[in-house]
Amino acid sequence: MDQRLTETETTASVTARSMRQDYRYVFQSFEALSEVPLDEVKSIVLEQSEVMHGRLIQIGQRDNDPEAHVAAFMEKIEGVIPPNGRFYMVRDELRAAIGFGAMRKLDDTSVEMKHLYVRDDHRGSGLGRRLVELRLEDARTMGAKTVFADTIGAFPEMPTLYQSLGFEQIDRPLTSGTLKASPGIADCLIFFRKDL
Repeated sequence: MDQRLTETETTASVTARSMRQDYRYVFQSFEALSEVPLDEVKSIVLEQSEVMHGRLIQIGQRDNDPEAHVAAFMEKIEGVIPPNGRFYMVRDELRAAIGFGAMRKLDDTSVEMKHLYVRDDHRGSGLGRRLVELRLEDARTMGAKTVFADTIGAFPEMPTLYQSLGFEQIDRPLTSGTLKASPGIADCLIFFRKDL
């Protein structure tokens, strides 16, 4: 693998048996599309899409087919690669991809966080929070003054995470990429904004 490894952090995680273990996670970002492991990205975006689809079904909503969601993401992946945005993968000690987060530039002063996913067996480890923090740092570096984010109501942990990082809940913004890609889930989306 020749991708740049941006940083390594140790984060505590708790197993199903409530035994504390420390894992060493690697947060990986990509400076060019040629560096992106496209097959791995497709795989983890599909996993996230299937989880999202399942949660939407549980609350009585319909969403796009997970495969169609992945295809739409991959078609526009250059939008989350510098200078247009950022894409992070999180790897465990075995270098398996266990999570990711993306961000795209909306204009010269604003960005939109896209996708935040951490596999179930690594949730509660602080990885989701760190993925948001890394993208906030990148947004500042890119000169953004405003960061937008959204989530579906079927992910009740997300509003708490965003609000703990200084985001405020807002009405539907005009710039939502999620609404453009999946207008059928508009009624269950929650939108956030953070001024930098």
